[in-house]
Amino acid sequence: MKVDQIIQVTLSIFNAAGEKVAGRAGTVTTNLQMDNAATGEAVTVAESSDAAGDYQASFTPLATGTYRLDVYDATYNPQGWFGSWEVLGSDDDSITADLVTVQADVAFIKSIEGGRWRITENQMLFYASDNVTEVARFNLLDSGGSPVMTNVMERTRV
Repeated sequence: MKVDQIIQVTLSIFNAAGEKVAGRAGTVTTNLQMDNAATGEAVTVAESSDAAGDYQASFTPLATGTYRLDVYDATYNPQGWFGSWEVLGSDDDSITADLVTVQADVAFIKSIEGGRWRITENQMLFYASDNVTEVARFNLLDSGGSPVMTNVMERTRV
């Protein structure tokens, strides 16, 4: 989900006999939180025109974070937690930034996997597919954290 994108959920209210109850939109109480704190976004609840006893709860997130919606009816169910959503940036810039990061990560992986590698002086060097351009260097360590050339237990990026 993104900031300024309407989040809409469908819920039903049931009586003790398990039958849907209509006409409760005005009595439903909601509690919306973002990152476990109260938030000012308004939640609207309206009865669905498709089926009596079905309701639409909706809100528009104003900031990035994890939103949680609790829905209560003093007389009937549902009571308690209804759903949660992770809300990201407000426009395509955030998606573009994420895409650029993913592309850079994939390019790095291809470089590591596509070229030669060499172990020298307690380090492992990775080269691009041209076998000349260094793309990463790692220190090689034993189980105690000391530099080694054999029995390597750990590598740390330099």
